[in-house]
Amino acid sequence: MTVSSTYTDKVYQITGTTTVFAWGQDYDSHYGSLVVTEETAATGGTVVTTYVEGTDYTISNRNVVFNTAPSDTTHYIRITRDTYRGQPVEFHEGEDFPAEDFENALD
Repeated sequence: MTVSSTYTDKVYQITGTTTVFAWGQDYDSHYGSLVVTEETAATGGTVVTTYVEGTDYTISNRNVVFNTAPSDTTHYIRITRDTYRGQPVEFHEGEDFPAEDFENALD
């Protein structure tokens, strides 16, 4: 499997009615978190709001789903990830070496 060395934030203009924004990737909170913000411009805008998972939105089927549609149509939604930099799994000599655990630890 090839691991991409680049990552691009997802940016969407607010329509006032849209509640579902595509994230497009699997999400596992053990390996980091998503950061969902409302900004004044598509690139380099001022952060107006940082949304809270479980309060403002949920993650479902690779999508960020807002409870209520963001309403300021001059602003943008930015979805980015904050990746955990540690090693979330330990392997010990003499123990089983499950392939799935190894693969998930490196993804």
